[in-house]
Formats: sequence, C-alpha cells, structure tokens
Amino acid sequence: MGVNQKTIAFDVIERREVPQPEIDRLARSTWQSLTAATRESCGPPRWVNSGPVAGADAYLVHRYEGTVAN
Repeated sequence: MGVNQKTIAFDVIERREVPQPEIDRLARSTWQSLTAATRESCGPPRWVNSGPVAGADAYLVHRYEGTVAN
C-alpha cells in the first residue's frame, strides 16, 4: 500500500542581494523547521520558481515545496 503524502509550499523572500547557495541553505533550514514534528518527511524541498514580489520590486520571492507523509 502506498503512503499518503501532502505537499507543503513555502517562500524565501530576499532583497536581490543574497547568493543562490545561501537561499538554498535557508530553504533547507526552513524545511527542517516545518517538518520537525514529523519523522516522515520525504526528501529535501524542491525549488519551484522565483520572481519579484508584487508591489515591492526590490524583493524577490523564491517558491519551494516538499512532500511529507500524511
């Protein structure tokens, strides 16, 4: 029988000054915090897309998502 999974999406927002490796590290750290209560996270978060924050062009938002067992 397969494991039921749910997807969790979250954003990392920065001022266009942060190097990509640091953004990825922040995403992994955020994911660890979000999934700390479950022992069944299903791997690291995946980058989905990036773009400007509406109404605040000085900022970029980076969308990540990951799956956890239900």
